[in-house]
Amino acid sequence: FRDVTESRRTMEELWRTNRFLDSIVENIPDMVFVKHASDLRFVRLNRAGEDLLGYRREELMGKSDEDFFTPPEAIAFVEKDRQVLASGAMLSIPEESISTRNGHRVLSTKKIPILDDEGAPIYLLGISRDITQLRQAAEELRQAKEAAEAAARGKADFLAKMSHELRTPLNAIMGFSEVIQRQILGPANPKYPEYAADIHHSADHLLSMINEILDHSKLEAGKWRLQE
Repeated sequence: FRDVTESRRTMEELWRTNRFLDSIVENIPDMVFVKHASDLRFVRLNRAGEDLLGYRREELMGKSDEDFFTPPEAIAFVEKDRQVLASGAMLSIPEESISTRNGHRVLSTKKIPILDDEGAPIYLLGISRDITQLRQAAEELRQAKEAAEAAARGKADFLAKMSHELRTPLNAIMGFSEVIQRQILGPANPKYPEYAADIHHSADHLLSMINEILDHSKLEAGKWRLQE
Protein backbone atom coordinates (compact mmCIF):
# COMPACT_ATOMS: atom_id res chain seq x y z
CA PHE A 1 0.00 0.00 0.00
CA ARG A 2 2.89 2.35 0.74
CA ASP A 3 4.21 2.06 -2.84
CA VAL A 4 0.75 2.86 -4.22
CA THR A 5 0.45 5.92 -1.95
CA GLU A 6 3.86 7.25 -2.94
CA SER A 7 3.07 6.69 -6.59
CA ARG A 8 -0.22 8.53 -6.23
CA ARG A 9 1.50 11.43 -4.51
CA THR A 10 4.06 11.60 -7.29
CA MET A 11 1.36 11.63 -9.94
CA GLU A 12 -0.56 14.36 -8.12
CA GLU A 13 2.60 16.45 -7.82
CA LEU A 14 3.31 16.03 -11.54
CA TRP A 15 -0.29 16.98 -12.31
CA ARG A 16 -0.03 20.15 -10.20
CA THR A 17 3.30 21.03 -11.79
CA ASN A 18 1.93 20.54 -15.31
CA ARG A 19 -1.15 22.58 -14.49
CA PHE A 20 1.04 25.37 -13.10
CA LEU A 21 3.23 25.39 -16.22
CA ASP A 22 0.17 25.31 -18.48
CA SER A 23 -1.25 28.31 -16.63
CA ILE A 24 1.97 30.25 -17.20
CA VAL A 25 2.06 29.43 -20.91
CA GLU A 26 -1.60 30.31 -21.38
CA ASN A 27 -1.20 33.71 -19.72
CA ILE A 28 1.93 34.80 -21.56
CA PRO A 29 0.85 37.80 -23.71
CA ASP A 30 3.04 36.68 -26.64
CA MET A 31 2.24 33.81 -28.99
CA VAL A 32 3.83 30.53 -27.86
CA PHE A 33 3.85 27.53 -30.18
CA VAL A 34 5.54 24.13 -30.18
CA LYS A 35 6.26 21.86 -33.15
CA HIS A 36 7.55 18.32 -33.44
CA ALA A 37 11.18 18.38 -34.55
CA SER A 38 10.62 15.41 -36.84
CA ASP A 39 7.88 16.80 -39.11
CA LEU A 40 7.43 20.42 -37.89
CA ARG A 41 3.76 19.88 -37.11
CA PHE A 42 2.09 21.90 -34.38
CA VAL A 43 1.59 20.26 -30.98
CA ARG A 44 0.90 23.33 -28.84
CA LEU A 45 -0.47 26.87 -29.19
CA ASN A 46 -1.39 29.23 -26.37
CA ARG A 47 -4.34 31.64 -26.07
CA ALA A 48 -2.34 34.63 -27.35
CA GLY A 49 -1.48 32.57 -30.44
CA GLU A 50 -5.15 31.87 -31.09
CA ASP A 51 -5.95 35.58 -30.80
CA LEU A 52 -3.08 36.56 -33.07
CA LEU A 53 -3.58 34.00 -35.84
CA GLY A 54 -7.37 33.82 -35.67
CA TYR A 55 -7.26 30.00 -35.49
CA ARG A 56 -8.37 27.75 -32.64
CA ARG A 57 -5.60 25.53 -31.42
CA GLU A 58 -7.64 22.48 -32.43
CA GLU A 59 -7.39 23.66 -36.04
CA LEU A 60 -3.59 23.77 -35.94
CA MET A 61 -2.80 20.63 -33.98
CA GLY A 62 -1.12 18.06 -36.20
CA LYS A 63 -0.91 20.53 -39.09
CA SER A 64 2.11 22.29 -40.60
CA ASP A 65 2.79 25.83 -41.82
CA GLU A 66 1.88 24.82 -45.39
CA ASP A 67 -1.71 24.22 -44.25
CA PHE A 68 -2.29 27.80 -43.07
CA PHE A 69 0.13 30.29 -44.58
CA THR A 70 1.02 31.45 -48.08
CA PRO A 71 3.71 29.36 -49.86
CA PRO A 72 6.42 32.05 -49.54
CA GLU A 73 5.66 32.47 -45.82
CA ALA A 74 5.54 28.72 -45.17
CA ILE A 75 8.84 28.18 -46.98
CA ALA A 76 10.51 30.95 -44.95
CA PHE A 77 9.14 29.61 -41.64
CA VAL A 78 10.22 26.03 -42.36
CA GLU A 79 13.67 27.18 -43.47
CA LYS A 80 14.18 29.01 -40.18
CA ASP A 81 12.84 26.02 -38.21
CA ARG A 82 15.32 23.66 -39.85
CA GLN A 83 18.14 26.12 -39.27
CA VAL A 84 17.35 26.17 -35.55
CA LEU A 85 17.11 22.38 -35.29
CA ALA A 86 20.35 21.89 -37.23
CA SER A 87 22.30 24.37 -35.13
CA GLY A 88 20.81 23.41 -31.78
CA ALA A 89 20.80 27.08 -30.82
CA MET A 90 18.19 29.79 -30.43
CA LEU A 91 17.45 31.95 -33.47
CA SER A 92 16.18 35.52 -33.12
CA ILE A 93 14.14 36.94 -36.00
CA PRO A 94 13.68 40.69 -35.36
CA GLU A 95 10.97 41.16 -37.97
CA GLU A 96 8.91 38.82 -40.14
CA SER A 97 5.62 39.23 -41.97
CA ILE A 98 2.74 36.82 -41.53
CA SER A 99 -0.78 36.50 -42.99
CA THR A 100 -3.49 35.73 -40.42
CA ARG A 101 -7.25 35.58 -40.35
CA ASN A 102 -7.08 38.99 -38.72
CA GLY A 103 -5.01 40.48 -41.52
CA HIS A 104 -1.34 41.08 -42.15
CA ARG A 105 0.85 41.25 -39.04
CA VAL A 106 4.52 41.83 -38.29
CA LEU A 107 6.16 39.63 -35.66
CA SER A 108 9.40 39.52 -33.73
CA THR A 109 10.15 35.85 -33.12
CA LYS A 110 12.55 33.66 -31.18
CA LYS A 111 12.84 29.98 -32.08
CA ILE A 112 14.42 27.57 -29.61
CA PRO A 113 15.27 23.86 -30.01
CA ILE A 114 14.11 21.56 -27.19
CA LEU A 115 16.67 18.78 -26.84
CA ASP A 116 16.53 15.31 -25.27
CA ASP A 117 19.11 13.95 -22.84
CA GLU A 118 21.41 13.02 -25.74
CA GLY A 119 21.24 16.53 -27.21
CA ALA A 120 18.99 15.62 -30.12
CA PRO A 121 16.10 18.00 -30.93
CA ILE A 122 12.64 16.67 -30.13
CA TYR A 123 10.60 19.87 -30.25
CA LEU A 124 10.87 23.40 -31.56
CA LEU A 125 9.60 26.17 -29.30
CA GLY A 126 8.58 29.50 -30.79
CA ILE A 127 7.75 32.78 -29.04
CA SER A 128 6.39 35.58 -31.24
CA ARG A 129 5.55 39.15 -30.29
CA ASP A 130 3.19 41.22 -32.41
CA ILE A 131 5.09 44.40 -33.32
CA THR A 132 2.69 45.57 -36.03
CA GLN A 133 1.68 48.74 -34.19
CA LEU A 134 5.27 49.51 -33.25
CA ARG A 135 6.28 49.06 -36.88
CA GLN A 136 3.46 51.36 -38.03
CA ALA A 137 4.40 53.96 -35.42
CA ALA A 138 8.02 53.82 -36.57
CA GLU A 139 6.94 54.27 -40.19
CA GLU A 140 4.70 57.22 -39.29
CA LEU A 141 7.57 58.76 -37.34
CA ARG A 142 9.88 58.31 -40.32
CA GLN A 143 7.37 59.96 -42.66
CA ALA A 144 6.85 62.82 -40.21
CA LYS A 145 10.60 63.29 -39.94
CA GLU A 146 10.96 63.37 -43.73
CA ALA A 147 8.12 65.88 -43.98
CA ALA A 148 9.73 68.07 -41.31
CA GLU A 149 13.09 67.89 -43.07
CA ALA A 150 11.45 68.79 -46.40
CA ALA A 151 9.68 71.74 -44.74
CA ALA A 152 12.97 72.87 -43.21
CA ARG A 153 14.68 72.67 -46.59
CA GLY A 154 11.81 74.62 -48.16
CA LYS A 155 12.08 77.26 -45.48
CA ALA A 156 15.85 77.51 -45.96
CA ASP A 157 15.41 77.82 -49.72
CA PHE A 158 12.73 80.46 -49.26
CA LEU A 159 14.84 82.50 -46.87
CA ALA A 160 17.88 82.24 -49.16
CA LYS A 161 15.80 83.47 -52.11
CA MET A 162 14.22 86.25 -50.09
CA SER A 163 17.61 87.34 -48.79
CA HIS A 164 18.81 87.71 -52.37
CA GLU A 165 15.62 89.49 -53.44
CA LEU A 166 15.79 91.93 -50.53
CA ARG A 167 19.36 92.96 -51.26
CA THR A 168 18.48 94.25 -54.75
CA PRO A 169 15.97 96.97 -53.73
CA LEU A 170 18.00 97.81 -50.64
CA ASN A 171 21.10 98.42 -52.74
CA ALA A 172 19.09 100.68 -55.04
CA ILE A 173 17.61 102.64 -52.13
CA MET A 174 20.98 103.09 -50.48
CA GLY A 175 22.79 103.93 -53.72
CA PHE A 176 20.39 106.57 -55.00
CA SER A 177 19.97 108.00 -51.48
CA GLU A 178 23.74 108.53 -51.25
CA VAL A 179 23.78 110.23 -54.67
CA ILE A 180 21.05 112.65 -53.59
CA GLN A 181 22.79 113.29 -50.24
CA ARG A 182 26.11 114.12 -51.91
CA GLN A 183 24.49 116.60 -54.33
CA ILE A 184 21.78 118.03 -52.10
CA LEU A 185 23.70 121.34 -51.65
CA GLY A 186 24.60 121.68 -55.31
CA PRO A 187 22.51 122.57 -58.34
CA ALA A 188 19.46 120.43 -59.00
CA ASN A 189 20.25 117.34 -61.01
CA PRO A 190 17.75 116.57 -63.78
CA LYS A 191 18.04 112.89 -62.89
CA TYR A 192 16.69 113.45 -59.34
CA PRO A 193 13.11 112.62 -60.39
CA GLU A 194 14.40 109.39 -61.95
CA TYR A 195 16.38 108.60 -58.80
CA ALA A 196 13.33 109.32 -56.65
CA ALA A 197 11.19 107.05 -58.84
CA ASP A 198 13.77 104.26 -58.49
CA ILE A 199 13.86 104.75 -54.74
CA HIS A 200 10.06 104.59 -54.53
CA HIS A 201 9.93 101.50 -56.76
CA SER A 202 12.64 99.76 -54.73
CA ALA A 203 10.96 100.64 -51.44
CA ASP A 204 7.64 99.32 -52.79
CA HIS A 205 9.36 96.11 -53.93
CA LEU A 206 11.02 95.77 -50.53
CA LEU A 207 7.70 96.24 -48.73
CA SER A 208 6.19 93.53 -50.93
CA MET A 209 9.01 91.15 -50.01
CA ILE A 210 8.60 91.90 -46.31
CA ASN A 211 4.85 91.27 -46.52
CA GLU A 212 5.53 87.97 -48.25
CA ILE A 213 7.90 86.96 -45.46
CA LEU A 214 5.29 87.88 -42.84
CA ASP A 215 2.60 85.89 -44.68
CA HIS A 216 4.94 82.91 -44.87
CA SER A 217 5.66 83.15 -41.14
CA LYS A 218 1.94 83.34 -40.31
CA LEU A 219 1.20 80.35 -42.54
CA GLU A 220 3.99 78.37 -40.88
CA ALA A 221 2.67 79.29 -37.43
CA GLY A 222 -0.89 78.35 -38.41
CA LYS A 223 -2.14 81.92 -37.92
CA TRP A 224 -2.81 82.81 -41.55
CA ARG A 225 -6.46 83.33 -42.49
CA LEU A 226 -8.15 83.98 -45.80
CA GLN A 227 -9.45 87.52 -46.19
CA GLU A 228 -13.03 87.83 -47.46
